[in-house]
Amino acid sequence: MGENPINVFNVGSPDIEILSKQNLSFDQDELWGGNIVGVGGKPDLSKGFIFVMQHPVTTEYEQSRSNIRETIKAIDKLKIPTVWIWPNVDAGADSLSKELRIYRETSDSEHLHLFRYLGIDIFCKLLNNALCVVGNSSAGIKESSYLGTPSVNVGTRQKGRLSGANVIHVSHNAAEIQEAILDQIDNGKYPADELYFKPETSKNIAEILATTEVDLQKKLYYE
Repeated sequence: MGENPINVFNVGSPDIEILSKQNLSFDQDELWGGNIVGVGGKPDLSKGFIFVMQHPVTTEYEQSRSNIRETIKAIDKLKIPTVWIWPNVDAGADSLSKELRIYRETSDSEHLHLFRYLGIDIFCKLLNNALCVVGNSSAGIKESSYLGTPSVNVGTRQKGRLSGANVIHVSHNAAEIQEAILDQIDNGKYPADELYFKPETSKNIAEILATTEVDLQKKLYYE
C-alpha cells in the first residue's frame, strides 16, 4: 500500500492475542439467564448451534436483500439452533436487518435468536463452541482459524484474505450454503491454525511504537 517494507512489521493480530487469553468454556445460561438483550426464540444450545454473522458488502448494495435471503433460507431449512448477530452499520445494513425482521416475525423461527451486540467474553465462547460459523465476518476467517471452528464464508466480503483449512467458501446460494454447513458439522473441529497469531503481539506493538523513528511526511514507496 505504498509503504516502505522496512516500516512494515508483522506482529500478529491483537484480536487473536485477546482470544488466546479468554476462558472459552460455555454455558447457555450466560445468554438466556443474563442481561444480554436480544430477540427471538431461546433454543437449546447444549447439543450444538450455528453462529451467524453476515454484514452488507458496500459494493453490492443493490444485492443486499437477495444475498441475505439466501442465508436465511439455508438456516431456516436446517432448523438447527442458531445465534445470529445483527449486521453492522455499513451501507446496506437496513436492507439486511429488514429481511431478518420479516423472517423472524412471519416464520417459524424459534430455533433462532438475534443479538445486536455481544461482549468479547461471550462472543469468544460462542465462536469457540459453535458447530459452525456462517456469514462473511472476519471472525469466520481469523478467530475461527485459531480456534479450529468450522466456518462457511459466504460471498465476496472476505475475498483475497488468507484463510485456513477450516473455511469453506461459497456463493450466495441457499443450497450451497446449506450443504457446506452440513459438511462442516460432519467434519467437526479442525486443528488450531496460527495463521494470524504471534506471541506477545501487544507488547511488540508497544515496543515498535516506542523505538521506531517515524517520518511524519507520507512517502509512497515504489520497488
